Parts: sequence; C-alpha cells; structure tokens
Amino acid sequence: MLKTTLILGTAPIAALVLAGCGHTTREVVTPVPVVTTTQPAVIIASNTVMPAPRVEVRPPAPSTDYVWQRGYWMLVNGQYEWVPGHWEGKIIN
Repeated sequence: MLKTTLILGTAPIAALVLAGCGHTTREVVTPVPVVTTTQPAVIIASNTVMPAPRVEVRPPAPSTDYVWQRGYWMLVNGQYEWVPGHWEGKIIN
C-alpha cells in the first residue's frame, strides 16, 4: 500500500517535470538597425557681394592667455552684419 501511494503521489510530479523538459522557450532578439544620418550642407545663396573686411584697432590683450579673433561679416536675413573682433581665452590642457 505504501508503495502504491508513493508511486501514485510521485506520478503527477514526474509528469509535470517531464512536461517542463519537453517545452523549450527561445527568445527572439531582433537587432535594431543603426541609422546614421548626416546633416545636409547649408548653402546660403545671396545676390549681394560680401563687403571688404573692416579695419579694426586691436586693444591690448587682457593677458598672454588670450588670442585675437578677427571680425567678420555674417549674413543675417539677406543682409551682411559685421561681427567685431574680440579677445578669446586660449584652451589650455
């Protein structure tokens, strides 16, 4: 009787274990495509000719850690505007 109870009690557990072994789960991983985009070149078309650079008087440098950045013309809404030169701090590593 004990043997029969043991066999009958373990049979459902064995069935569950074997059922679990028969089923395999696979994880499907789909790689995300890498999309690289580059910004298009900005082309500014203007019918006006850029003016000649202005002559600037360079003030004394604040210290030897500064470099002079010359002024330049910048096109804003179809009109050239002068951006004056200035002293800019050097990048020191």
